[in-house]
Amino acid sequence: MNKRGIVAVATAGALMLGLAACSSGASGSSGSSTAGATGSSSETVKIMVGGIDKQIYLPYKLAEQLGFYKKFGVNVELSTEQNGGVGAEDAMISGQVDFAGAWYNHTIELQP
Repeated sequence: MNKRGIVAVATAGALMLGLAACSSGASGSSGSSTAGATGSSSETVKIMVGGIDKQIYLPYKLAEQLGFYKKFGVNVELSTEQNGGVGAEDAMISGQVDFAGAWYNHTIELQP
């Protein structure tokens, strides 16, 4: 595996750990962590990225294809928008999606 492949897999893994941590903190009981580990979560996390066919958003689709979302008990609904990430942020701010995968400068621009 080349360096890009390793970076992509590492990024996807980090994303999955973050999503798993966010999804299992809702109830605070010990049962929620068990559900997250076994893949029986029923809540869906909606993720929009700025063009799922673009290489910079590969980790989101790769994680789905490799089964990482299911492995960590996170039901993920991936969607895409064609304005390069700006529409994904707007969708997140308006509550249409739970998470927006956009290029780093969009995140900085969202800061007050």
